Amino acid sequence: YNYEIATADTINVTHLHALILYCDFIAFYQAFMSTFYKRHWHESLSCLKQRHSKFYHCAKYLRECVQYFGEQIVSSAHHTHIHQPRVFYVGVARVTHIPSSSIYLNAPISVSKHANVIMHYAHDDGMMLQL
Repeated sequence: YNYEIATADTINVTHLHALILYCDFIAFYQAFMSTFYKRHWHESLSCLKQRHSKFYHCAKYLRECVQYFGEQIVSSAHHTHIHQPRVFYVGVARVTHIPSSSIYLNAPISVSKHANVIMHYAHDDGMMLQL
């Protein structure tokens, strides 16, 4: 992906605005997240793309925040890229079977270092994952 960001650039106010919208405004968050999934099984891909296109700029800035300015956290038995183990928690709306301990997420998620923050937003029929 070509970010068109100069190597010496730092995160800017537009990126921070996108983060604040995503993190602090639940109605915006829900509307944005609904554009990553079909509303119903027979919704066309072009309709889904049309809905998501309304959030193009915010999605672009959030992606840059994570993939360009973010920090990759990789740990393995032979090589650790972090100095201390980091634990993050994420809430999932419903109990889901996850067949592998190694997952790749291709949509934005909200995580916290504090389990109680995630529990505050948890649904009765959901679950919390420790990443």
